[in-house]
Amino acid sequence: MKEKSTPEDYMFREFAGHLFSAMFGPMDSEMVGALEKWADSGSEEDMGSIATILREAPYEFVFSQRSFVVRLLEKAAKLGANSLETVCGSLYASAISGVHSGAVGEPMPRDVQTKKDCEEILKDLSRFAPAYRLYEGLLKHAEQSIARSLKDAERFED
Repeated sequence: MKEKSTPEDYMFREFAGHLFSAMFGPMDSEMVGALEKWADSGSEEDMGSIATILREAPYEFVFSQRSFVVRLLEKAAKLGANSLETVCGSLYASAISGVHSGAVGEPMPRDVQTKKDCEEILKDLSRFAPAYRLYEGLLKHAEQSIARSLKDAERFED
């Protein structure tokens, strides 16, 4: 039975992700290849470390590296619900984090693009695919952000 993580474990993983990102730079194809090799033979603990690294990925990573994301979530699911939740949560966090900019009262361009990308991806994914939940969650987040922007526009005009 796996021991429960301590706050120190969480802090270590959090700072390790930042350190890894600073040391190894952008999430290019070489980095994605290395992460995929690691995931192929990785344990649940390894999946947690990979998730920590991916939390620092740029927001467009889940779209630009879609094939990798789908395969990674399938591998995480095979290791168990905890691994899937950890990896999915980190990818979700990376996709919604960062600065959202745009005109007041108008949907943020990033939200509009996220909505469009998720709708396209979801057409091709089985509802039972582990990645479906990630992209469906991102779609809902984008739709909520767009609705909030439009509601703000109404208030601003009143």
